[in-house]
Amino acid sequence: MAGVSRSISTTQRRKYVSLTDASRALGLESLPIIRVPPGQKAPPIQTQARSATILPNFVGLVFQVHNGKIYVDVEITEDMVGHKLGEFSP
Repeated sequence: MAGVSRSISTTQRRKYVSLTDASRALGLESLPIIRVPPGQKAPPIQTQARSATILPNFVGLVFQVHNGKIYVDVEITEDMVGHKLGEFSP
């Protein structure tokens, strides 16, 4: 067994690029899908991903962003689109 390679071949490695690539290939959305009855607010989404970019789909949602010690409520407005979640969590 002296010449046997123990690494994953290139074709096998391509299968495991990332979970987001796999979900895109299947046509799935990786964004939160929240359906709330009219007149009610969606529950807050708790996250530690301070580097996540705020997308237009997030407008009106409430995120609880971890600041290293506690979770801080951040309500997303149109002015915040394109910024990072951590910018609004002191």
